Amino acid sequence: MGSLLLLLDEAEPAVELGPDVVEALAALGVTNVTVLRGEHTTAVALEGWAFDAEGSAAAAACAVGVAHDGVNILRPVLESAIHRMRGQR
Repeated sequence: MGSLLLLLDEAEPAVELGPDVVEALAALGVTNVTVLRGEHTTAVALEGWAFDAEGSAAAAACAVGVAHDGVNILRPVLESAIHRMRGQR
């Protein structure tokens, strides 16, 4: 699954997921969007089985309304599921 995290500082406009944005992201293969907001930063997590995060980073940033050079792009380096073992505290 392709995953990409766009980090926007407070100077960037608010992310709005209207029909045009959703259609543009879907065309890139994105099937899941999560928007997280802190005091000074907004993060937009994009995922999809058909999403080419490496090749579509600039188009994805543009789709959510930010210039590619105005966003910090994080790509996954590790993903792991954690399960508690029976009898362990």
